[in-house]
This record gives sequence, structure tokens and C-alpha cells, in this order.
Amino acid sequence: MTATSNVVESARKIQTAITSSCTLYHEHDKSPISPEVLNSFKYEPAALEHSYQKLVIPDSPVRGFALLIALILSSVFVSVGLTLLDVSYKQVLLATTATQSQYAFYNADSALECALYWDQKYNAFDYTSPLEASAIVCGNLTVTGYAITTLSDGAKSTTFTVPCAGSGSAGTVTIVKASTGDTSVYTSGYNSCKDTDARRIERGLKATYPGTAVVSSRTFAISPAVGGKSVWSLDVDGPLNLDSAGTWTITPTATYTVNTKVWGAAGGSLGGSFNGGGGGGAVGTVTLTGGESYTIYVGSGGAVRTSEWTQGGNYSGIRTSSGTAILIAGGGGGSGNSRSGGAGGGTTGASSSSGGGGGTQTAGGSGGGGSECTGDPGTAWAGGYECYNHNGPSGGSGYFGGGGTGADPYIRYGGGGGSGYLNATFVAGGTLYTGSGITPGNSSDSDRGTAGSAITTYGTGNAGKVILH
Repeated sequence: MTATSNVVESARKIQTAITSSCTLYHEHDKSPISPEVLNSFKYEPAALEHSYQKLVIPDSPVRGFALLIALILSSVFVSVGLTLLDVSYKQVLLATTATQSQYAFYNADSALECALYWDQKYNAFDYTSPLEASAIVCGNLTVTGYAITTLSDGAKSTTFTVPCAGSGSAGTVTIVKASTGDTSVYTSGYNSCKDTDARRIERGLKATYPGTAVVSSRTFAISPAVGGKSVWSLDVDGPLNLDSAGTWTITPTATYTVNTKVWGAAGGSLGGSFNGGGGGGAVGTVTLTGGESYTIYVGSGGAVRTSEWTQGGNYSGIRTSSGTAILIAGGGGGSGNSRSGGAGGGTTGASSSSGGGGGTQTAGGSGGGGSECTGDPGTAWAGGYECYNHNGPSGGSGYFGGGGTGADPYIRYGGGGGSGYLNATFVAGGTLYTGSGITPGNSSDSDRGTAGSAITTYGTGNAGKVILH
């Protein structure tokens, strides 16, 4: 196609467009050009050149229309964008709140599980004999704010706070228990440990069950803890076997009976023919009262003090928190360089040959005699001291201790054994056993192990033992 034909074609398109939507004017007098005149134009190059010198299109009556459209569209886009941003922001807030709410729920659930564990396994919130606050542990942390109140309907309300590892609280627990055992547990959990957190979220849970749902067991709090347990259930955890020297306090959650075996500790030995006396033995069924505290003693073996004498062994047994004896096995007496110690009791501790006497149910054993000095007599809960240096008990301790070692020149005699004791108010079917030589009382019992045995070499006697089952 030639340049001329292009011009003609363009002119035709311009004419069509103009005649359909615009009015054209003559340049010289501004008079309008009619459509008939426009349609009569020839689209020859020459004609175009001579027919039109200039076509003038008047100014549009509406200016800035495109700018207006652009502004409107921009406003729409901005509005839509801001709306989407607002929706997205709210969705983020909702998602964050939902997540934090879940954290609060988890803590409430953990607090509920902890409360149910202690109540149903250990009856820790018993209506009459609840455990002490120090016994309740949640997440390896002892609870805080422990309090028990009586409500207007007679029910007992126990409340405590589950602490966080650092500081603050992860949740709270309220246990409402009626005298029938009917129980309601209410727990609250938080998403934050900070009490002052303005965005702290709280979720709550509730559990209820009748009194028959509480599982009662022969349970007690024990301090110090044994095997990592500060609460021990004989029916769940098995027998309590204490075979190292020490003192423990137990507080039962309810009143029940417990079978008990006790061995006193042996006296020290110098070896050869002169050895410490074995400890005494005691068994019986002991009644423990809920809420009362009891002290368990496991006696230590007598140690060697010099090449001439050794200490007596210490008693083992159970006493009330006020000191009343319940079931006691006496400790064996320590050996001297010429005599062995007497064995522990039993009703009466054994005497050492030419040495200290054995303790009885009413008095300590007499002190051993000698031309140089006489040993001290035994007293309640303590063996008598040896006489020469007077720097330790050679008699075994017990309900009443054995007498201490007497001395002749270069000769030291043995200490007497301490006595055992059985309190019929607390103990049913009980028996006391007195040891013989280095052998403890009730030595054939398969649960004894080496408890209460004296050794035949130079050294400390074996410790006693207490078993509750």
C-alpha cells in the first residue's frame, strides 16, 4: 500500500469518527461544517490538500475527566487494600489469641491432672486427714498458697497455686470435698506466669466425682523423701524398707494398721575374739492414726574409738512425735580389747562378760567394773559411757541403754546391749527378740539382710533396719 492510499484511508477513518461524535467548524469564521459537506469530500490526495486547510475541534466542555477516573480508581484500590490489611491484622490477632488460649488450657489441664493424681492415688485432700502442703508436688515443684477452709455447708475447700519454674503462677486449684467424699475440682490455667500481664488469658476446667471414686490406700507423707517420693503408699509403692542409719518423719493420711519389722544396730568390733554384740529384733502390727506424725529411727552401727574399746550400736524403731515408744529393737554393745559386747534386746539386752549390763524395761544396764574405773550405767535411750576416757558410749542404746565399759590396767571390757520395747496400745501380735553374740534377734527373717549383724574384723557394726509393709 502506498503512502497516498494510507493518507486516504486515514482521512476516511477520521471523517467517520468525527461525523459520528463531533461537530467541526470552519477555521476562518468558526461556522459549523455540516455532515453533508463532510461526506461530499473526495479522498484524493489533491482534494484533501485543497479542501481542508485545517479542521478545528472545539474545546471539550468537560476537562480532566481522565484524571478524575484515575483518582476514583486509586481511591478504590486504596480502600480495598486498607480493608484487606485490616482483615489480615484481625486474623493475626485472632490466631495469636487462640494460640495463647491453648497454652492457658494446657496449664489448666495440667493442674487438674495433678489434683486428681494426688486425690485419687494418695487421698491427699481427705476430709479428716489431708496431707501437709509440703507433700503436694506438681511438675516437680511444691505447690504454694496451700490453705484449707470449711464452707458454710460443712464441706472442706482446699486451695493452692501451681507455681512456674522461675516465678509467678501457672494455675490455681480448688478442691471441694464433702464429708461423704463427694469431690469437685476446679482449676484455672494461665498462658503467662506474670500476674501483671495485661494480655494474660485464663482458662478453667472442672471435674466432679462421688465419694466412692476416691481410692483409699495406706499412704503417708515421709520426710526426708525416700527414692524421690515424699508420699509413700504401701499398697501402691510396696513396703517401705529403711536400711541406712537415719531418722524419718511419717504422717499417715488415714488410720490403718501396718506390719512392722525392726532390727537394732550392732556394736563395733576390734576383731579376733572380741567383737560387738548383734542388735535386737522386734515385729508387730502397728496402728497408725491419720494426721498424727511418727518418727522412725534406724540405728547406726557402733564405731571403733581406740584400739582398746568401741562404741555400742544404736536402737531402731518407731516413736510418736511426742517421744512415746511404740516398737523398739535395742542396739548391741561395743567390744573392748578383752571382752565382746552384749547383744541388744529384746525385752532385756544381753550383758558383756565382766563388762556392762544389759538394759531392761525399767532401767539401764549397770556399768562394767574394774580396778581402774567403772563404766557409766545406761539410761533411757542411751548406752553408758566407757570409764577410762569417758568420751563415748560403749553400751548399746535402747528403750534403756546397756552399761558402759569398765577397765582394769590395759584391759577394757565390753558394753551391754540396749533393751527393746513393745507398746501394746499401738502394737498387736508383737514379739521382741534378743540377739546372741554377733547375731541379731530374729536373724532368720529373710527380709533382714545384714541388718544388726556385728562383724568379726576390726570396724563398725552393721546398721539396723525398719520395714513397714
